[in-house]
Amino acid sequence: MVAVTMIPFWAWAAVGVLLCVFSWIFFRGPSSLVVLCLWLLTAVVFSEETHTLFRELSDAINPKTLGEDAETLRIVTYQSTSGELNFERIGDLEPDILLLQLPGRKEEKIRDLSERLFGMDGAYILTKENAILAHGEFLDTLEDPENLSVHARLRRKDGFLIDITSLQLPSSIPSPYLWHPETSSQLTALRKENRRRVRGCLGENPMTRPNTARIVAGGFNTPPGDDIFRPLESNEMRDAFQVAGRGWGNTFKAKYPLLRFDQIWVSDNLIPVNTYTESLPGSEHRAVVAEVIMEKVDDQER
Repeated sequence: MVAVTMIPFWAWAAVGVLLCVFSWIFFRGPSSLVVLCLWLLTAVVFSEETHTLFRELSDAINPKTLGEDAETLRIVTYQSTSGELNFERIGDLEPDILLLQLPGRKEEKIRDLSERLFGMDGAYILTKENAILAHGEFLDTLEDPENLSVHARLRRKDGFLIDITSLQLPSSIPSPYLWHPETSSQLTALRKENRRRVRGCLGENPMTRPNTARIVAGGFNTPPGDDIFRPLESNEMRDAFQVAGRGWGNTFKAKYPLLRFDQIWVSDNLIPVNTYTESLPGSEHRAVVAEVIMEKVDDQER
């Protein structure tokens, strides 16, 4: 059923609305209007996009503020398809942790970007296809041999540990030629391999240390609801946009985004409070920004 379930719900509703419109034009039957209203209601209730747009509208009418004691962390993931980095626009996002997916190893640019964002307090790691920049110190790094992801453990100044994965998975969207046995078997194999890669990002299973969190983010290159996200859900991780998304959250293509390929998943001791997307030059993907509250445990409470 993947050819059906991976298509966004609003797209199926749009097909239903068009059929109702054509039915009304040619037959003028009242049932066409009734079914049209049902399709519109269904789209509003079940489409993710309407929920996040309503959430943004609700916040505009009744703004919510965080408590003074709340310590937030801003996570940004950005897939630069051209390899270019606009330092000023990225700096405007004010990330505490920046995950980049970009073609080619651009160490000089990444080093300059780290200094601009974090000064002497920053650190970065870089592979051929991924980079992670952050406040703090990287303790351990593990590179994917296929250059599809990089894993690192970050220690912040306050001692809080965060296991971070920046990944860029091959696209596994169903092809129009899915009926062909060879195409179908290739897609099946690719989706299984992507799920294995996502499962490999999880490390300790489950995350039990009180002051250690986990972030898995980047270009999943498949819409929400696909089976490759099941390992993350099984390990009690949450899609930051699904929890606290506001506005139009789709990221591909950047000019007219219809699919949410880029996502940020966090462990349950990172509480998403605001997630949104930003269009940056030089990419067909929009950046995802997630603000989370870090739940820390004092030594006396352990």
